[in-house]
Amino acid sequence: MKNKTPNIKAKRQKRKRHRYRFQVRIQTSSKMPYLKNKGVPLNEFKFPFGIVTELKINDYRIWKKLISMGIFPGQGIHILNRANTDFIIEVKGCKIAINNKLAKNIILTP
Repeated sequence: MKNKTPNIKAKRQKRKRHRYRFQVRIQTSSKMPYLKNKGVPLNEFKFPFGIVTELKINDYRIWKKLISMGIFPGQGIHILNRANTDFIIEVKGCKIAINNKLAKNIILTP
């Protein structure tokens, strides 16, 4: 039988490189420079419409999921329903449910 440890080590190194590149991307593209520090978290936002200015999320899996759903800086959001624990928002015609923990990290401006 062949020794599979070099193959596993190569996969781990590839994953580490991928995570590092993603973290650099998060740090550089998560903020719109002209709207930096001008916004309110989604859970404190009072208006029904807003524009995402920043995503304060360090986990690349969650970041990737939000981007795939269409939530990224510069994107408009329509807040349909607010509850104590979650929000229902509309992005690009699709309704999405977001919990309060995630809503704290999405920064919006009117």
